[in-house]
Amino acid sequence: MPSIEAETPLINPGEILEPYVHVVVAILWQSDARDRFLIAQRPSGKHLAGFWEFPGGKVEPGESVRGALDRELREEVGVVVMQAAPLMRVYYRYPERNVLLDTWEVDGFYGKAEAREGQLIKWIDLQEIGAHQFPPADHPILDAISHKVKAGTQYSP
Repeated sequence: MPSIEAETPLINPGEILEPYVHVVVAILWQSDARDRFLIAQRPSGKHLAGFWEFPGGKVEPGESVRGALDRELREEVGVVVMQAAPLMRVYYRYPERNVLLDTWEVDGFYGKAEAREGQLIKWIDLQEIGAHQFPPADHPILDAISHKVKAGTQYSP
């Protein structure tokens, strides 16, 4: 697989003056496990096909980030968000596009997660992160949730 790394990610950037794709990303914590979250595999034919990622998608023009989070999780994995909070923003420059990942922790939702767009999905433990290839823009998010759980500050239902 060719290298897709282009730049060091910027964490919680200020004003961004160049074009980018605004994406909302969900850390969907499994309700009965403190360190399990949902991931999805990008389908063939899409940017970064085959990589694993967090559920989410593009923020539409005029749409709030929270509105995009609710819509994307309903459309992509069939859950209704009940409780969510912003975690971090990651700006990353890939060779073919720039992305801003607005990352939210979802620790309350209604419904059973299921793949609704032909993608593979699965729940993984934090210890399983290394067994999956994630896009470089996701690495700071993985690091943040790994450290948060290790520090014992993870939400517990």
